[in-house]
Order: sequence, then C-alpha cells, then structure tokens
Amino acid sequence: MADYGMVGPGFWTGETGRAIRAKGPEAQVVALYLMTCRHRNPLGIYYLPSVLIPHETGLQSPSEGASEGLSRGFKGGLEALRSLIEVGFCSFDWEAEVVWVHEMARFQILQDKARLDPKDNRVKWINARYEDLPKNQFLGAFFDRYGEALGLKARRDGAKPLRSPSEAPPKPVSVSVTDKEYPPPCSPPPLGDDTSPPADPTPPATHSGRDNPEAIPCGEIVDHLNAKAGTKFLATAKATKSLIKARWREGHRLEDFKAVIDHRAGIWLGDSKMEEYLRPQTLFSGKFEAYLQAARRGRAAGGNGRHPPPIQPRTYRECQDAERRAIADSILKSFEKEATGHAEIGSGDGDCQNLAIERRQTPGSGACGPGGDFSGGP
Repeated sequence: MADYGMVGPGFWTGETGRAIRAKGPEAQVVALYLMTCRHRNPLGIYYLPSVLIPHETGLQSPSEGASEGLSRGFKGGLEALRSLIEVGFCSFDWEAEVVWVHEMARFQILQDKARLDPKDNRVKWINARYEDLPKNQFLGAFFDRYGEALGLKARRDGAKPLRSPSEAPPKPVSVSVTDKEYPPPCSPPPLGDDTSPPADPTPPATHSGRDNPEAIPCGEIVDHLNAKAGTKFLATAKATKSLIKARWREGHRLEDFKAVIDHRAGIWLGDSKMEEYLRPQTLFSGKFEAYLQAARRGRAAGGNGRHPPPIQPRTYRECQDAERRAIADSILKSFEKEATGHAEIGSGDGDCQNLAIERRQTPGSGACGPGGDFSGGP
C-alpha cells in the first residue's frame, strides 16, 4: 500500500471540514496529523498513544518551560482531539489508545468505488491488516461499516460494545453516508486545569504481548541477523529496540523478522555495496513491509523465502571474469567486421577466443582454428 496519505480539497471546504475549522487551527492540525502521521494505515484505525499528538504536531511550545510546556501541550492536544470527536471526524479508545478516523478507509482505499473487486490484490492485504489490529472497541463497528465494501472475511469483536444490542448496526459504506452516521464517540477522560501527561505513556498492563516490550524477542531477532550477516549488533541498543518495537506494534512477529533477514541476506551478501545495509536501521525501518512482501513472493515463486531462485549472488572475482569475457567478445566482434580474409571463429570455445586476442596482438602469430588468420588487421 502507498506510504502516504491523501487529503482532498473537501477537507477544507466540506461539511466536516468546516466544522473542524470552527474548532480552531489546533483541531485542523491534529486532523491532518491523524491522516498523514507515520503511525497511520489506510484503514484509518491504528494504535496511537495520545501523548504523541502534542509532541509530533508541535502543539507544545518550545519557548515555554519544560514542565509548563509539556503540560499545556498535552492539554491542548487532548482538547483538539476532543473537538474532532465532537464533530464526528474520529473516535478514540482511551483505554487501548487506538484511534479510528471514520472516513479514512473510504478516501484512501475505496476512493470513488462502492466496493473492491474480490480479485483485487489489496483485499488480502486489508484482511491481514484487520486481523493484526490490536484489540479495541472499534473492530466490530469497522467491520459493520466497511466489511462488505473492503471484502473483510470475519468480524472481530471489540473490547467493549460500542452501542446497545437494540441499536441497528451502521450502514455499509456503499450507501450514501453523512457525518450523522458515525458511531457515538467515546468520551475522553475529564480535562481539568491540573491535567498533566501520564508518567508512563505505554499501554496498560492488561494488554497482550503486542505492546509489551518485555514480550518482544529483540535478542533473538538481532542474534538471527548477526548469525546470517556475520555482524555484531547489540540487542540492547535503544535505536534497534525502538525499530523492532514499532514493527511489532504493526502486527509483525518473529517469523516475519527472520524472513526479511534471510531474504535480504540471500540477495545482498557477496555484494560489497549492499552488504553494509544488512543492519537494523535498514531492515527494520519503514520499508520492512516491502521487504517482507518480497520475501513472500520469493517463497511463492519456488524458493524458501530466504534465497529466491532467480537471484544468485556472485563474488567480486566472478564479476571481474564476466566483465573480461564481455570485453573480449566485443573486441572479437569488432575484428570480425574490420578484418579482411579472416576465418570463422568457433562460437563456443572461450579459450580459443582468448588465444585469438593474444595472436592478434603479436604480428604473424598464426591462426585460431582451422584456416583462421588474424595477421591482416585494420
């Protein structure tokens, strides 16, 4: 899927856009952030700790004192998020720290289509993404709204019901929708004058190992990379742990990391220019999904996902030999065109061709093959 978010003119002039504008510039900044931040996905439902909003949008003023600016920035970020919930732009699960931008899947995936073709390659990707989403109270409502249009296979139940059983489910996205059709938003915690950011921005301890850094096998992943690439990276490095944790929160697991490492090692090992990229900051970066898909395609093409059959790494000496043979073939073809009275050169005898080059460089050196004579040059 595309590594960018699309924002149309309707964001500024549409009904919801005007409602956001009425809430102030902070609300507009946070709305744009939710559609384009590095944590988002095309489904519009993803894990986002609320403390990141003021930090990454710059709502916290750098001219303020550390404690005062952090407190005011966190408060302003929550107020802007509350405004977006009030106008129906999004919903936020404050316990699971998951945001749902209601119309994002329609604009980023469906666009002007009522539903995706079942044969569309994106359907499989969307189902995998939906299954990997952390447990939250929007999973069922998202399926009710987009299940038919996106080709979702199975409905997931959220942590809590969004509505009472007597209420009708929301209409599918293929029907004309308005802002009033959004599910009722969750109410954020009370925001008083003494609101300050939580001491620990990590998810509650009741969550599964998906967001628990202690459950992420950083050591095993880095050890596997070192074994394959002959490197000595440390699993305790802060940057490495941060990258692995980010990919883990996206739903990737140990076998995915190993598949990417094995596949990239099979391609880059032996290439002096690419071997240096067998490192955590490259393999576990935002391109991880692309590397993983390439590994899966290699496995589907008949390989084991580690060493795809079409790619055979060569040593530097083999590359030099191949280059020399190519130069020799080019020189021989040039002599064939320009020499007069020369004999036909055997097409499959590389040693004979090399001998012809040597004899050509030495006047009166005889023939290469029956009746061949290279004594008359241009």
